[in-house]
Amino acid sequence: MKRRKGGRERQRQKEEAARVKEHARRGLAVAKAQAALEKAEREHERRAAIVDAERASLEERSHRENQRWETERKKLEGVLRRVREQG
Repeated sequence: MKRRKGGRERQRQKEEAARVKEHARRGLAVAKAQAALEKAEREHERRAAIVDAERASLEERSHRENQRWETERKKLEGVLRRVREQG
């Protein structure tokens, strides 16, 4: 009877040790996954900031080009109008 009781106790201790080990393994896996997520998020934010800066630059260039075109178009329309009036 003592032998069975001691064997059960050893088995219980082994099972408890296995649970503790598994819990620690899962904890490390969660920490590793969390760190990977945070690193990826920082990289995304860095890339998004670059894209936003490029977008702002392109919008400014587009605005300047539209202004240039409006000035040129008005000038050329004026020339066309004068030429038509002379004819």
